Amino acid sequence: MQKNNLSFESENLVVDYITLSVENLHDQKDIKKLARYCFNVLNFNSFLTDWKTKNINEKLYSSSIKNYYILIKTNYWHRTLIEFRGKNAKKFYQLIKLQKVDWKFFHPSSLRLSRFDICYAQTNHSNHTRKLLDQFLVDSRRKILDETRTKNLVLKDSN
Repeated sequence: MQKNNLSFESENLVVDYITLSVENLHDQKDIKKLARYCFNVLNFNSFLTDWKTKNINEKLYSSSIKNYYILIKTNYWHRTLIEFRGKNAKKFYQLIKLQKVDWKFFHPSSLRLSRFDICYAQTNHSNHTRKLLDQFLVDSRRKILDETRTKNLVLKDSN
């Protein structure tokens, strides 16, 4: 069998969002233990957030010299969410690939991957202009309206 050399990097794909879901991780002691591990070993600042308002309730472990962070959301349908966004997700995924993550801190018996987003990273060339983007969006809208049943599509400039 021939090995496939495809990777996210070879296809210009970037990990953009990772959310882990843990059941029965409500004890503040366990949450702080996880946050301390992420801070001391993985180099992520950690913040406790309210899942409804999305406001940061508490800085669990934080230092201005650390460039990455995680959000921990408690009481989300009896689960705790551990959220990595943007460059934080990319870094966490790199740590997973390098097998640097000690999963015991994430309560593996009830751990689930609840969200994993990748995006296509196209470099911005000097010939990319606002006019070309606008034309692409107009053409895309026309194609969607002409070739699907979707009729509620609106392009709106929010500036």
